[in-house]
Amino acid sequence: MEVMLYAEVYLVCIVVLGIVTFFAVRGGSDSSSDRWFKAMLAMFLLNFVANFFFKLVNGGVFAEPAHHEFSYALKTIYHLSLCLGVFAWCGYADSEQGSGIFQRRKSLLILLIPLALPLLMILFNLYNHLVFEISDTGAYVRHILFQVEMGYLLFGSGILAVRLVLRTRAESDPNQRAHMYLTATFPLCIALAWLLSWMGEAFPVICVAITAEILCLYIGGARNEISMDKLTQVNNRQNLIGFMDYKERNNNGNVYLMMIDVDEFKQINDNYGHLEGDAALVAVAGILKRACGPFPRRPYIARFGGDEFVIIAEADGYDMQDLEDAINAELQKVNAARQTYQLMLSIGVVHWDKGLDHKQVINLADIEMYQVKRARKLEREAGRAAERTAEHEQLRSKDWNGR
Repeated sequence: MEVMLYAEVYLVCIVVLGIVTFFAVRGGSDSSSDRWFKAMLAMFLLNFVANFFFKLVNGGVFAEPAHHEFSYALKTIYHLSLCLGVFAWCGYADSEQGSGIFQRRKSLLILLIPLALPLLMILFNLYNHLVFEISDTGAYVRHILFQVEMGYLLFGSGILAVRLVLRTRAESDPNQRAHMYLTATFPLCIALAWLLSWMGEAFPVICVAITAEILCLYIGGARNEISMDKLTQVNNRQNLIGFMDYKERNNNGNVYLMMIDVDEFKQINDNYGHLEGDAALVAVAGILKRACGPFPRRPYIARFGGDEFVIIAEADGYDMQDLEDAINAELQKVNAARQTYQLMLSIGVVHWDKGLDHKQVINLADIEMYQVKRARKLEREAGRAAERTAEHEQLRSKDWNGR
């Protein structure tokens, strides 16, 4: 009865993870966090399946007991997939905090070195049985290196969890901050598994804890996907309004709003097509992300609509000038590599005074931005007029000399 209950719990978790895996793969996203999440799903699904079959074949469900080789293979797969699943979670947590260590190929190769230690312990266990062994009666017996393995996994994932919690201090979006806190609770599953390992195999709480954690992460990720603009991969207008309502209630008097508009965007669509217009918007979103990245308190970026973007930041006037300078510097880098047209941005910055609602502060930022846009348009028109005048004078000079 106990064996069947244990197996049924694992079977339910396998079904739940299988459903999540199906929709995660079908979603088709190819971001770094999604790739790590899918890898984590695959590893823990394999982990649950291996332990499910081990319990069935070694728990007296079948008339014939399993061969030792088959039992060792199932438990070896269980331990290997556990290590790889925790490593995949570390990659996912790293992508959530935006450090990019797990995204750089050279750094990832270096990080594979500490991963090799538990993997080698498990593989060598086939010869020395220092991690676990299967007794003549089919019982699963843990040994000293099992404690080393679990402590190693808890230590590694715990470091990433602490870094993720510390990173939340720099996160301005409350929804993203809550998702980061939830992600950081994963090492508690490892700690729980380690604690319950002292009580034997009668408590399959680890699979339930990991399944609940992954399900919550998937729901949180899906919620974030809904709030993202599909084209530019920054927050959409619906999320922006919710965030501005939050900042309106929690305005510490040091909040600024920046309205950004792409100059002559209609001409890009008319001259180069709407696909190129979409590419221009993606390039602008990338410029804003890179410019905002180094700031200690990560500014909030959203697409307001069309070719307009909004940045909300907790800063002072000097910081906002630095941010505007960083945007212009990134814009120059992008334009230096372009062979066709040049991207131009008009930026309006206003201080969000306490007592102003989000409509009022957006209106003020709009006014500021359009003043900048009109001034730049007049400068461009004056420059073009001067060029036409110079060309006309040059032609007149040639005609006069020809006479």
